[in-house]
Amino acid sequence: ARQCILSMLSNWPEGARTLDFEHFGGFEFVGKFLRLVDFSRIDNGMDVMREAVSVVLGKEKLQVEAIVTEGGSEVSMKDFSEKAPLSLFLVSQGLGQLIKICCSMGEDVEGVTSEEKCLGAWNASMVVWIFDVFIKLVRPSSSSSAGGTTTEQGLQASPKAAAAAAADDAVGAAALGKYGKKVLLKQVVNLVFKSIAVLKGRTRLSFVQLLTTLIRLGVDYDRDSCDVLKDLLNRIWQQQKRENKFTQFFQALLELVIILDRQQKEEDFKAKLKAEEEEEEQKAKGREAK
Repeated sequence: ARQCILSMLSNWPEGARTLDFEHFGGFEFVGKFLRLVDFSRIDNGMDVMREAVSVVLGKEKLQVEAIVTEGGSEVSMKDFSEKAPLSLFLVSQGLGQLIKICCSMGEDVEGVTSEEKCLGAWNASMVVWIFDVFIKLVRPSSSSSAGGTTTEQGLQASPKAAAAAAADDAVGAAALGKYGKKVLLKQVVNLVFKSIAVLKGRTRLSFVQLLTTLIRLGVDYDRDSCDVLKDLLNRIWQQQKRENKFTQFFQALLELVIILDRQQKEEDFKAKLKAEEEEEEQKAKGREAK
């Protein structure tokens, strides 16, 4: 049955009526189907789902970007939910998984053996999958063509090269657009920070790559979240320096912390310049008044 649905999705005719997931049982079904396809490791199953979902999300993005807001303000949640229901559903799915990871709620899907349990278990790879889809939609074309890497590609590249690309290819929050600011929420990014300190193994490395990509896109986050990574980095340093052998995860985390630190110093410098300019303006107004 799953293979049949995947075959239908992969062979959806071009020019036909827009794909509507209501035909397959609605968004709740899509959420369960994604987890089952990932759990059962169906060949190319997640790639088929990525393509099908991306088609719908691409149309939703266009609708959101077309919304007129006053004074450049963000799109309201009401308008976003009306124009981008699948996007909102996937964001909620990702947030739910991140909360489970951070709070250690339930089992890790990697440790369960039945499909019934997999639906209730948290799935870190699903978080990466969801936000990689959003990243590809939000990332400016110039960024992609300039040698930018996705989270999946970053796992194949050296951590130093991936982090350097992240630092050199920053595009700024303005490039996120109306759509990007709604799907790559501050709450999501803060939870990714926290999840890195909780996860283990290869999945933890994929979260570092995910966070690096998010940072290069100029997403918003709480600066206090960086302290979690700095504490983790210090602990790993203390453990691994004895053998003078450092893991790929440590190297990737180190480069990410350096990028974050440099970014924050630049923000502090800009804030200082702005404060000095405002102070000079106030002094000038005072002199004029005299």
